[in-house]
Amino acid sequence: MVDTFVKHRSAEEGAEPTNPLRFGAYIGLFAGIIWGAVRIFEYYFRLTDVVPGFWSNIFSSTIF
Repeated sequence: MVDTFVKHRSAEEGAEPTNPLRFGAYIGLFAGIIWGAVRIFEYYFRLTDVVPGFWSNIFSSTIF
């Protein structure tokens, strides 16, 4: 009988531990790309009136 479950390597078998900083950057990058595409899609099809660069205006504003 063939075992249908995938056996994952554990730390004892020589698997490298996950780097939390690299993993977080990887997830954040792709989350930003996906949600950025959703945001552009919403603006392009006029589902929202808020421009895609709204949050960048806060950081570049000279009025404090």
